[in-house]
Amino acid sequence: EASYDESVPARQVAEHFGTRHHEQTLDLDGSVDLLAEILGSVDEPISDPSLLPTYMLSRFAKQSVTVAVSGDGGDELFAGYDTFAVLNLARGYDAIVPRPLHRLIRRAVEFLPLGARNLSFDFKLRRALRGLGHAPSVWQPSWLAPSDIDEIGAIFGRDLEAKDLYADVIEVWDNGKSPSHHDKMLEFYAAFYLPGDILAKVDRAAMLNSLEVRSPFLDRDLADYCVRLPYAAKHQSGQQKWILHQAIVGIVPPAVLARKKKGFGIPISAWLKKWPIPDRGRTTDMGMDFAVLSKKWRDHQRGAADHRGVLFAWVCLDRWLEAQGSR
Repeated sequence: EASYDESVPARQVAEHFGTRHHEQTLDLDGSVDLLAEILGSVDEPISDPSLLPTYMLSRFAKQSVTVAVSGDGGDELFAGYDTFAVLNLARGYDAIVPRPLHRLIRRAVEFLPLGARNLSFDFKLRRALRGLGHAPSVWQPSWLAPSDIDEIGAIFGRDLEAKDLYADVIEVWDNGKSPSHHDKMLEFYAAFYLPGDILAKVDRAAMLNSLEVRSPFLDRDLADYCVRLPYAAKHQSGQQKWILHQAIVGIVPPAVLARKKKGFGIPISAWLKKWPIPDRGRTTDMGMDFAVLSKKWRDHQRGAADHRGVLFAWVCLDRWLEAQGSR
């Protein structure tokens, strides 16, 4: 899928620096079996879709090397995520839009056509509004979670509040050293997202292929230095990771520097339409309402809604439970 393909800029960088370039493509046909293979080998379920390409990349790299370096930590230390770019806009929206109007806006946005491209506008808008229905302390986990707090409650047949799911996040936000929302967001990514998702995902995907991965940005001295940098050195005049960008001007090709940020994503929304629905018995055994989830599955299959996050999490949990039963 073209909007996920990064092979062209990768070739440009390889040609610019004269390095040997290798490519491999991940497609739908092998993804179901590959997901089952991965989840059958890890000790806890992981539902980050980039686990699939990370695993495949590690397996591919292992054919040539035994140690690889990654850029993990760069976004967390230098405010590289899109959430930093829209934080001021989000704060303005939160300050002037009353809750009843917010709920109306969310319902209206659900009528927007569903985009198939990577991080399409409608997807980002729905995610943004999901988080803005809550206090700023839980914007980040709400934006990153596979489903909204109310939806998670419906799946488990419980009335849930933000503190029921995100008490640890709220504590870090409330007790942060800086009053700045930007610095609090950096603390969230460093305390939760980086170790709990990014590093865990890469470690498991790489080690399952006997590949060692090192993260230079997370060198202790470098990380400590980056934490002390003022926020303006990280995000300035709309430029994310500003100081890194300035450091490589004239080194990296201008066309590559000018590219918009692209995560290591896969077209999971489209792929889910061709995957088999998870097992009813395993779902109910986990205390989840199969009827609620299966309706979301049907709505997603016929293109009436985009439930990629919660449905992929459901698939991953089901595959992991199936593997535990076969051990």
